[in-house]
Amino acid sequence: RSTRIRLLNGHLVSLPNGLLANEPVENISKRPFLKHSLSVTLTYDTSPEKMNQAVEILNEMLDARKANFPSDRPGRVYFMDFNADSLGVAVTYWFAPPEWFDYCQFNHEFNMELLQRFNEEGIEFAFPTQTLYLKNDPPTE
Repeated sequence: RSTRIRLLNGHLVSLPNGLLANEPVENISKRPFLKHSLSVTLTYDTSPEKMNQAVEILNEMLDARKANFPSDRPGRVYFMDFNADSLGVAVTYWFAPPEWFDYCQFNHEFNMELLQRFNEEGIEFAFPTQTLYLKNDPPTE
């Protein structure tokens, strides 16, 4: 009259079947991949040339790792947003097979290379900032 479910944290939970009969159950052991969405934010003083270079670097990095993606789901990179404090580049990829610690290691290596390559090229990551202009300030150039 109950169903036992092992949670991701290792705990075993027993749920009455009456409760489960009306609820969706997600079986993560059957997922074909892990989707990762990353927002890379760049400073507003990033030139169009540097933005193109940033997108190119990200595409090169994804292309070099395409063996880790399902063939019908290649990684994607787009300059997506003019945020309040940054220019947003959206990166999406689908990692397969969906082994959690391999996925974590993949993300670690991807992020380390991204940090290194952007630093080498002088492409600056944004963080929340504000510029305050007062009425009597002289104009900036």
